[in-house]
Amino acid sequence: MALAETMLGAANHLAGNHLVAQKHFEAGLRHSASGSRLRAGHHLFHHTTLLLAGMARSLLYRGLLDQSLDYARLAIEEGEKSDHPATLCRSLILVLPVYLALEDWQRSEQYIAQLTDLSAAHSLKPLPCDRDWVARPVAAPSKRCPRRRSVAEEGVGRA
Repeated sequence: MALAETMLGAANHLAGNHLVAQKHFEAGLRHSASGSRLRAGHHLFHHTTLLLAGMARSLLYRGLLDQSLDYARLAIEEGEKSDHPATLCRSLILVLPVYLALEDWQRSEQYIAQLTDLSAAHSLKPLPCDRDWVARPVAAPSKRCPRRRSVAEEGVGRA
């Protein structure tokens, strides 16, 4: 259920329905707290960080700035706890607009530098997509795997 609420929240956020999005993100966080059946980090998908970042952005657009900053901080903390650089990068990417919108230049620069360092240290690059809200870092190609495919790409050829 947390995964479904994450997706519904993201869809409503992108459509500009921030109150509806917030309600889905809140429901997803409740489901997540009750013990999700989805293994956190499975296929580099950590829905709790996405729910927290979504809450931060929805609250920002609704004008609830203090609450937005609280959720942005929680999203980054959750990304750090995941112990996976791609998850932390995604958290930073998704909450960075909160700090930029609030003109917190010091924290914005700090997170941009952290994102740059993480992506360089772990050979992460943006996954091409239509919307930067859902941009996900993925591992860069290597000699063993000349072109790594994302989960979304792997599903394309199977239908």
